[in-house]
Amino acid sequence: MPPTHVEPSTEIPSFLESRTIVFSRLTVFLDTISRGVARLTEGKGWALRCAGLAMMVSLFFCFPGYGSLGKRTSPCLEANDFRVAHPLSPIPAKLKDPQSYLGDEAGGADHNKAAEPRIIIPLLGWLSRTGPATWVVWNHIAGFCIFAMLAHLAFEAFGDRVTGAIFVLSCAVTFFGSWPFNDFTCGDAVAQAFLLLTLRFPAFLPSFLGLLAAALTDERSLFTIPLLVTVQVLRCKTGNISCSKWKMGALGLGLSLPVFVGIRWYMATRLGMHTGKSSLMLGDILRYHMTSGLPWTLVGIFKALWLFPLLGVAGLLANRRWKESFLICAGLGCAATPAFLVWDFDRSLTYAVPALIGSLYLFGRDSMLNRRFMSAILVVNMALTSPYKNVVRSLVMAGLSRLHLH
Repeated sequence: MPPTHVEPSTEIPSFLESRTIVFSRLTVFLDTISRGVARLTEGKGWALRCAGLAMMVSLFFCFPGYGSLGKRTSPCLEANDFRVAHPLSPIPAKLKDPQSYLGDEAGGADHNKAAEPRIIIPLLGWLSRTGPATWVVWNHIAGFCIFAMLAHLAFEAFGDRVTGAIFVLSCAVTFFGSWPFNDFTCGDAVAQAFLLLTLRFPAFLPSFLGLLAAALTDERSLFTIPLLVTVQVLRCKTGNISCSKWKMGALGLGLSLPVFVGIRWYMATRLGMHTGKSSLMLGDILRYHMTSGLPWTLVGIFKALWLFPLLGVAGLLANRRWKESFLICAGLGCAATPAFLVWDFDRSLTYAVPALIGSLYLFGRDSMLNRRFMSAILVVNMALTSPYKNVVRSLVMAGLSRLHLH
């Protein structure tokens, strides 16, 4: 009997059928991402491999302006060169006087007044003999360490290496993930690496030394103490660390504060290294943030990763866990406060990264669901990344510039 010919169906799928098809294909796509990342997490050293890939992803999507190194000067760069050569000496007065400069250079001189007692990076530069490249070198090292520690912490929260690796890659395509490799003058990544050290090793000594070093790199770190303690409380409640360990870690965080004050007092009275009076807490700064493109700047810092603290707190409120939800909101508010008091809102708010880490512990350990959700966040973060500074465009523009010069 000859086979019966069946005409292809020309019937248009219903809305429900179309939604099922789209969801099925999306699920396959997200699972493909997870399988690809899974190969990265096999065997020992997976966190280091993950950090290396995240670093390359960050450099691809937001390529630093290495070409400008050594070709320009500013009060900040001059002061940094002096600080590396003389890490325990006051910055020359002229480099701290905004009236001696115009425009952005005046802002740089104003920054030098606040940066004078931030001695950790100058000491690292003096010890490593990295000279004018100190901030570039140590920010890059710190960025790599940040990615590696984030991988370990996310793995602890989710109980799944793949989800932790995708989380790190999602961080790499945010402002937070790109700033360590684009910061040539400030050193926020070094401070944040020390902060994450207190979470990676939540014992007394690492907590004490980590926060002290972070505060001596940038005093914004002190505003994260409530958030750091909140993360340790959440880790204790989820059984990831013992209660005695987080209490000793909290004690180390608390004791670092008076030691920091004592060191800064000694530096001011004996070494002449003062914080100085800069344009902090001026009303026009706050008005600027409230009337400028604040929402877009805020979103760009962590992009879709903001969903974790938002959904985490929403879940706590839905389950009437008022204490934990208050601690997260209060800690995040405290860590975010300095961002509204200075002009550089975006880099200041990167110090709120412990809020992301703490919120990871509020999600379950359904590996498949977490992998798909994190893969979706990675895709969204990549889609929200502007092509303006990716490495391809940077290389093309550099080539065109050379052709123009010839």
